Amino acid sequence: MKSENTQQQLRELLLEIKNYIAYRKEYAQLSLTEACTKILGAIAIAMLAGIVGLLILIFLGLGIVHWVDSYVHNTSLCYSLFACLIALLLGIILLLRHRIIYLPIARLIAGIILTSNSKNAQKEEQKDERE
Repeated sequence: MKSENTQQQLRELLLEIKNYIAYRKEYAQLSLTEACTKILGAIAIAMLAGIVGLLILIFLGLGIVHWVDSYVHNTSLCYSLFACLIALLLGIILLLRHRIIYLPIARLIAGIILTSNSKNAQKEEQKDERE
């Protein structure tokens, strides 16, 4: 009789452990989904900002070329100077790409992942304190 009771309790314990593992797996999947959603959202915003920035650069460049052309009276020279200015800007960006591109992206991704992990840990601690 005692062994039957022990076996029944062991079965219940194993069932609870299986349920706990299943819940933890589902929770990890949801956390991963949330982090991926935040990262993809940030990528989409960055792409839109880049496209709008390029459009602004193009129209600003056309305006500057026409403004300088009114003084120089040589349109091809103005376009060539502006192309050199854009090439110089591209060179500066390539030289500083680690500081202005890689580090901010790394901070963003680490912030998203670490923030979600720390929030999850805090929620678990609060849940354990209640029990």
